[in-house]
Amino acid sequence: FAPGNPQADPNIKALPYDPAAAKKLLEEAGFIDRNDDGVIEDAQGNALKFEFTFPSGNEISTKVALFVKDNLAKGGVQAEIKGTDWPTLVERLTKSQFDAVTLGWSSSVESDLFQIFHSSQIADGGDNRTRHINPELDRYIELARGTVNREQRMKYWNRAHQIIHEDQPYTFLLNRQALRFFDKRITNVEKAKMGLN
Repeated sequence: FAPGNPQADPNIKALPYDPAAAKKLLEEAGFIDRNDDGVIEDAQGNALKFEFTFPSGNEISTKVALFVKDNLAKGGVQAEIKGTDWPTLVERLTKSQFDAVTLGWSSSVESDLFQIFHSSQIADGGDNRTRHINPELDRYIELARGTVNREQRMKYWNRAHQIIHEDQPYTFLLNRQALRFFDKRITNVEKAKMGLN
């Protein structure tokens, strides 16, 4: 949810940038630099690496992929970035054939998380491409979708936000701003906390 959107829990803060803590977690999971080459490996000597897919021809996605690759390398993790044309990427997304992928989602005045995060949306055309399953999240999504009272509905969405933040099926990196122009012939345009949508 966009900052300022009542669906977003205002108490949730971005995860801190803490390379030392990240390295400690990786060591606890058995990943260490066993031969001082700057690459961390498991106990069998397998480097921690994955393919990081992004839409080719998209300047922001390319920058994000390079940023992630460079920062993971500092921790000894190898991300092999792969720009992919949109039709091929959509096909791979549909089949969940990726290690990791960067994309962008648009927000709306009130976003519905069902298609992206509900466990029923793993198959049959849903967009739960990370195959994330959390019955508590499913419950709060369903409660929010079935609640007319706005104040109560926002409490359900806030709890869903908390669960997604805790589980991290996605790592949300940024909220883009966009410049919007409206012709003076268009009247009654009101700016909301989310901006102009």
